[in-house]
Amino acid sequence: MAATAVVMIALTGGRRSGGGGCDDNDRGGSGGGSYSSSGGGTSGDSTSSGSTGGPASATPTEQDAMADIEAGKCTYDKVAEKLNYTVTVTNSSPQAYEYSFYVQWEDTADNGLIGIYDDYADKPPTLGPGESRTIKAEDIYHFVKDNVQYRCKVDWALKSPVG
Repeated sequence: MAATAVVMIALTGGRRSGGGGCDDNDRGGSGGGSYSSSGGGTSGDSTSSGSTGGPASATPTEQDAMADIEAGKCTYDKVAEKLNYTVTVTNSSPQAYEYSFYVQWEDTADNGLIGIYDDYADKPPTLGPGESRTIKAEDIYHFVKDNVQYRCKVDWALKSPVG
């Protein structure tokens, strides 16, 4: 898998650091946009929803949290060379939960991975009953080809009871 990622980066662009972000209007959804060297980055509305994968291992107390995730438009900042996605986590249950989620950006032409955000695996947000928190996920990426269509999505989200 690591060799494949290196090949994809060489063919589609260069990832310079970790972290990433998206902004979407669907629960657990995905959004998209396009990049053109002449026009800069654009954003797109959410086009689908749902989880397509999951973490490598889950504990018995972890639960699917995709219904607690709301995402918005996927954008690219040409000047800063950053993919952006804002994710809002809402705990509507009567119990506090610790959340973790994974965001990825893909080139829609070949489904090649161009960015990831999983920083909350190390410092997950804890939300009390009825609380919401908006997290800006972002990843630095330099497009080396023109007219790229891309999408961002929350690939999986989990929550664990606190206390």
